[in-house]
Amino acid sequence: GGFCGLARNGARVAPGTAACDVAYLGQRFQIEGDPTGRTYLCADTGSAVHGLHRDIWFMSNGDGWSWQQSVGEQAVIRIVQ
Repeated sequence: GGFCGLARNGARVAPGTAACDVAYLGQRFQIEGDPTGRTYLCADTGSAVHGLHRDIWFMSNGDGWSWQQSVGEQAVIRIVQ
């Protein structure tokens, strides 16, 4: 969709990258029920990302929608230290 490039932290956007509220930059988390078993990193922000919202990056819309169907629109996250 033209939104790929560098995250706010300067790293290239890749699987496991998440946009979060600026207060959570650098936070690592896992998502309960995530079929990938990934640990995500809050490396980016966005004008529509506030509070506890997490915006997970996927290579394609299809991958993202498929993942969301598996996990759901709301999920429990676990903070990883």
